[in-house]
Amino acid sequence: MSQNPEEWESLFVVDHPILKHTWLWEHLKATEYPDALDPAGVVVDVTKIPESTVETPTDEGEVPLEDAEKEKLEFGDLPETPEPPEVVEPIYEWQKFLDSYQYDFRKMNIIEDVEQIKSLNLDSELTMFGKGAVPRVQIEQVARITRTEHWSIDEVKKHLVRQVHSIARDALIEYDRNPDDRQVILVKIIRKHLKKRFLGGYEIEEATDELALRRLWALIDQVRDLFLDPALIEGIFTTGKHGANT
Repeated sequence: MSQNPEEWESLFVVDHPILKHTWLWEHLKATEYPDALDPAGVVVDVTKIPESTVETPTDEGEVPLEDAEKEKLEFGDLPETPEPPEVVEPIYEWQKFLDSYQYDFRKMNIIEDVEQIKSLNLDSELTMFGKGAVPRVQIEQVARITRTEHWSIDEVKKHLVRQVHSIARDALIEYDRNPDDRQVILVKIIRKHLKKRFLGGYEIEEATDELALRRLWALIDQVRDLFLDPALIEGIFTTGKHGANT
């Protein structure tokens, strides 16, 4: 039913004399239509419509051709068509890319004074951490820089494992907004990468080199940035050669 009191409506009811509803229709001052009503047809009893609600068509007349031409859409005023998004070129040789990737110690998450950073020779032997390059620092120094001096080695491992799963999920969200079962593949690839580049061939849970584990934690944000690259993820899933079990 209409919520507008100014809008006229009509309601038709199909009744049968055997139901003896005459008293109801008289009470409602309803109009009886003797002919059979077709439910599929619309009956408009104009005589019952109040004069104030009867709409009379208005003749707006023909629009002059010149005015119609003026109302045409001016295509010259339309904004320029945006350029299509840049197509990501997959990193097909992604395994070689991961093996040769250079980690920068100057980007470590350090919350210390500049003088303390310099004391660790980060601008010299710790500048770039490539394959086979092992910086010579004390465990206590790395722990202090990364604010993990109160973490046991088992706690470091636990946080690293959590980060691996978080990186895999975030990589798929960045790639196609769909963190589905492909996370399992990425977790294996990330683990293999960390095992090969940081932990001397050991899994996180099996590693016993505390310095290597804490160093890895110091660089975990760089690992995250590496795997958030859509070109890398595209290459991994395009080639179909995940190589996570080797």
